[in-house]
Amino acid sequence: MAPPEWNFTQSDNFFSPVLPTELVLKICECLCLHCQLDCVVAAPSEELMAGLENQKALSCLSRCNRRLCSIAQPVLFHWFEDSTRSRDYTRPIGARRLKRFTLTIVRQPGLAGSVRALFLRAPVTEALDDPNFNPHQKLARAISPGITQLFLHDLGIFGSDDELEPVGWPYGLPNLKFLVCPGTRLHKEVLLQHHIYQIQTMLRRAPKLEVLIAPNCGCNSVAENEWYYSIQPWGVPFPRLKKLSVDGIGVRTLKNIISSCPVLEDLEYFHDHDDEVLDPDHHLGHVGATLRRLCYSGTPYKRWVPEFNYNVVFNESLVQWRTGVANVIEKTLPTKRGLSFARFSALEELEIEQLLILPPVFLGSEDPGGQDFLSRLPPAVKHLRFGCIVFWPTILRGLMALADNVNDPSKFPRLETVTLELYIRCLREFGVQHLIDTFYASRRRVQLRVFLVEEEVQNRAKGVHPPRPGQRRYPKQLLYDSRLTRLDICA
Repeated sequence: MAPPEWNFTQSDNFFSPVLPTELVLKICECLCLHCQLDCVVAAPSEELMAGLENQKALSCLSRCNRRLCSIAQPVLFHWFEDSTRSRDYTRPIGARRLKRFTLTIVRQPGLAGSVRALFLRAPVTEALDDPNFNPHQKLARAISPGITQLFLHDLGIFGSDDELEPVGWPYGLPNLKFLVCPGTRLHKEVLLQHHIYQIQTMLRRAPKLEVLIAPNCGCNSVAENEWYYSIQPWGVPFPRLKKLSVDGIGVRTLKNIISSCPVLEDLEYFHDHDDEVLDPDHHLGHVGATLRRLCYSGTPYKRWVPEFNYNVVFNESLVQWRTGVANVIEKTLPTKRGLSFARFSALEELEIEQLLILPPVFLGSEDPGGQDFLSRLPPAVKHLRFGCIVFWPTILRGLMALADNVNDPSKFPRLETVTLELYIRCLREFGVQHLIDTFYASRRRVQLRVFLVEEEVQNRAKGVHPPRPGQRRYPKQLLYDSRLTRLDICA
């Protein structure tokens, strides 16, 4: 980030007359990650690292002469990240960078309005030159009126006298649209996890909020804490909120929150409570007419998935696992056949774990058949993604029924892609190639993609839920694609 003082060693005419201002500004915007992304505070780590490198080039450009400084410097200050990516909160790197950035804002107040996005990942614990200088307070006061995107990693960054009530952000955020707020904070040198109900005061300060990403906001998923909050009314209206990404809270708490979201279009939700599964009609009824995308992961019985290959999926050694899964299905799913989204008329993207929508059919159980599966899909769906696939025969039957009906214009007329994510390698004899051929031969050419996820089910704690902002994307290996003219790229 740029230093507080600007010393120009080049002539003011150097490079200035060569390019028009509009083109120079365009070059600067190409080097600014905020200008390239809709929501820079939700970017994965790979893009953030590349953005920081481009920011260095933009900083050098702003020092060439006064004309370039006047054009490039405001773009340079569009977003700031303190570069503190370690759990070691005593590292001074982020603190020094934050202090330089804050001093520049304080000495040049006109730049405060240029700050659009801010990452604050860790508190300053080491002594700076002036022990009375608090960069967080000064920076927050200066940029609060104009900032539109905020990543606040530690809710205790502005201090808190109450272990249960973090301060969060102490000033009004009248123009904030994107907020990323993980459920962790440092309190008296102890890393704590809060509940999303505990940040309602901060959320009220952002009346124009459109995107809220709140990972790990379930107070360590303690059942007693979750029950306490689930019976409390939610007190923050979200008249403009279009996307909510939250995990750790229970389904009753989620229902309380989305009842205040009249225009919600995108919901990402994960929970790991063993005794409950989301009932779409009951818990999401408030947004049934507006929801366009749902990414839901919360199978409490993934823990029973055996570390076996599909070759032994019918082996008697899996009886214990099957019994455990069957018992949990009976206790948690609204119906044993899986969840239904047929009433969600606007839902275009559905991303869900297999066991939630196509649970396995065991010996002695009634097989509802593929048509039952089709009857539970949203009618306007464009993109289907099934993750955590651990029981291939069941999902194969459902997808074959979908492939057989894909030419019927009355059945899912908007369907474009079907994505499958496997955790154990499928073999040809289990019908993968036949499924690919059926989709490829359809007149509508619906794309079917099959991926192998590089992690074991037990280690992928959040299923299809995306990684939190700032983390790496999960690696996936493409096995099949119906649009690659039947090419098996793994052959």
